[in-house]
Amino acid sequence: MRRVHDQTDATNGVETGASSEPLTLPDAAGLGDRQIKDGMAVYQNKTDGYAVAVNPFEGGTQVLTVLGDSSAPTSFTYGVAGVGEEVVLEEDGSAGVIDVETGEPVAAIEKPWAVDANGVEVATRYVTDGSNLVQVVDHRQADIAYPVTADPKYFTCDAYTHLCVKFSKSETKKIRNRVDEGATAAIFAGVLCTGIPALIGKATCAAAVALVGTKLRKSFVSAAKNGKCIELHFFIPSGVLTRWKTVNC
Repeated sequence: MRRVHDQTDATNGVETGASSEPLTLPDAAGLGDRQIKDGMAVYQNKTDGYAVAVNPFEGGTQVLTVLGDSSAPTSFTYGVAGVGEEVVLEEDGSAGVIDVETGEPVAAIEKPWAVDANGVEVATRYVTDGSNLVQVVDHRQADIAYPVTADPKYFTCDAYTHLCVKFSKSETKKIRNRVDEGATAAIFAGVLCTGIPALIGKATCAAAVALVGTKLRKSFVSAAKNGKCIELHFFIPSGVLTRWKTVNC
């Protein structure tokens, strides 16, 4: 995995754990030299009251944009598509990067979220011009408590052949609880597939889960018991669930 921590500035883009192309950060020319905080590379904007923290992980990259006050911009542009690739928006609010020639998915970008200092959700959405992904954050409201944190997450895995979906500790426990309640196979698949990126789709996910339901249930129970999380690996473009693993949260 290539680490952004090795770079001193963000002008030419930052390397990610998900793509051979560098990820371009918002207003890269206006970002200062990187600082390391809590294991993340942090770039402070010099004039506009926000900072960008980059956290590469195996198969992807999390970008946290922290808005310090109401003077911060309301939109943030990320260059995520490489040569021959295009950004597409999905109906569920997430986004994806596809190969223009084949139409096959290259990467997935989770549905955006933003919260203020009190943990209250702030309205946010994606727009795109085809090459760049723009996160719009409607933070200039009277009842917003700063700082506001916004997060797009970009990921592929297994040498770019799969999309990986990692469930948080709370999500893993939620699914385990449904297993303990005696959920049917259909309900189990429905709960598990709710957060699956649109590039895979809920129906494809449900069909894939049905083939390995018993073993997968046991994995969620074991992971939740031990404070771990589950990561699913879906082959693209077919959406076949080829494997899963228990990981640290």
